[in-house]
Amino acid sequence: MSWHVTTYYCTTCGFRTSDTGSWGLKEYVLSTGVRLTIDWRLGWGHDCKSVRAVELLDLQIAEEVLRQIQSELAASTFNPKKWWCHLFKLIPNLWRFNLEHWQSSKDAYDDALDIVELIRNRQAARKCLSCGGTHVVAPLVTNAEATLENGGFAKTGFVHPECGGDMYMTEEGVRLAIKPVARRYTTEGEFIDDEALSGYSGPERQYYEDRQQHNRAKRVSFGR
Repeated sequence: MSWHVTTYYCTTCGFRTSDTGSWGLKEYVLSTGVRLTIDWRLGWGHDCKSVRAVELLDLQIAEEVLRQIQSELAASTFNPKKWWCHLFKLIPNLWRFNLEHWQSSKDAYDDALDIVELIRNRQAARKCLSCGGTHVVAPLVTNAEATLENGGFAKTGFVHPECGGDMYMTEEGVRLAIKPVARRYTTEGEFIDDEALSGYSGPERQYYEDRQQHNRAKRVSFGR
């Protein structure tokens, strides 16, 4: 699968760049070894002087995600911790289906809980995920009416800090396929390393399944 390239440009000074530098999976690595996808937004890094991926670290959003998943789990009639649910084992396919669905929801809950705790305990300000600088602005696009349908262009609502010109965005019909990479960071947003992954532009589904198995094992070893 290839992705559309979005170009951002200033109408005053001629600055021009694309969003390709923000592509790729980004993960926090907790002290327990659990890996979580970073919630980020395309923004502006003043140290990089360009369009960059910036951490979100929005506690309100993270807590709302947690509440939604918690409500879904509470509303579920299936819970393998309840003895009567094991009667589903009399129909193996039904047991397997319900168990996989419950486990997926439980994994999502654990991830959401860890993200909330990460944000609450975070000491550093949010960072540019390219250079680690904290002088950032995000999101870049604040114009609610911005749309790129039919290959057009749109005003982002962002003013270019270098010259005061208006920043626009456009899709010029270019699509790229890249080798997926996972960039990993500490819970304080410090870059650790990156890993080339199998896949075509994005990681294969197996990567996420393996990561959840890894996270479950780490949580069990730490009594979660």
